[in-house]
Parts: sequence; C-alpha cells; structure tokens
Amino acid sequence: MYRVLLVDDEPAIIMSEKRAIMKRAKEFEVVGEAYDVKKAILLYNQLEPHVILTDIRMPGEDGISLLKYVSEAKKSFPTFCVVVSGYSDFDYVRNSFIYDAFDYLLKPINPNKIEELFNRIKNEIETKMNVEVENEKSAPEEIIKTRYKDLVDRIEHYVES
Repeated sequence: MYRVLLVDDEPAIIMSEKRAIMKRAKEFEVVGEAYDVKKAILLYNQLEPHVILTDIRMPGEDGISLLKYVSEAKKSFPTFCVVVSGYSDFDYVRNSFIYDAFDYLLKPINPNKIEELFNRIKNEIETKMNVEVENEKSAPEEIIKTRYKDLVDRIEHYVES
C-alpha cells in the first residue's frame, strides 16, 4: 500500500478527498491528516508518505511552504506532492511547479480526476522502484568487477616484482 498525507484547513475537504481515494485508488491508504503546514511537516517526517495532497491557501504557512520543505528535504523516499486549490491563480500554479509539484488540481475535485491522478502516481512510483532495483542489481556486479580488477593488478604487480 502506498501512503497518502492529506493537508487542508477544511475538514470537509479532507473527508471528501479521503472518500474519493478509498473508492478510486485502492492501492493507496490515507495515513495522516493535517490542518496546517507545521503538523503536515511533522507527519511527513514520521509517516514518509508517497503522496501529499495539499491545499495552497491555509492560515499561517501556505501549501507552497510545504512543497518547498519536501523539495529541499531530499529524503531517501520519493514523495509526490499534489496541490489542491480553489484558486487558478498563475502565481500559485507556477510556484507549485517550481517546488516540484506533481500536479495542480482545482476544487472541487472530480472523483474521476482522483482515479486518473493516482494511476499516474502509481506508475511513477513503480518506474522509480524498478530503476532502483536495476541499479541495485548492477551495483554488486560492478563491485565484483572492481575487486577482480584490483586483484589482477595486485597479482601482476607481485609477478613483476
């Protein structure tokens, strides 16, 4: 199961998103809910979610602050951030993508959009995981080749001596 963190200052929006995810994205589980950015950052560090759906405008810090934090955190796990907003303001959209937002959706979210979005995220996660597995498979071979070359070099050096 892929983990999802929902961030919005409106509990009704979080409940709506949660229901849509439960019905339309079976491989994803909502593991945390935050009503402000400070709580979202704490949950992000604790839960290591694969996906964060965040509102853009909230009291205190905004969703862009959360995106910036996640973007700069450079964790060992990938997190896909999706901005959910009632505003189609260009600056919000641009700033979202500056900090690596995966997508920008307008409220209210059509449940079909949730399904399509989470299918794309699932494909991205699986692609990244396959690349990591391939890298891990090739890493031991490279180590063996390097050690073998070192051994041959040492034997050659010994014979020459």
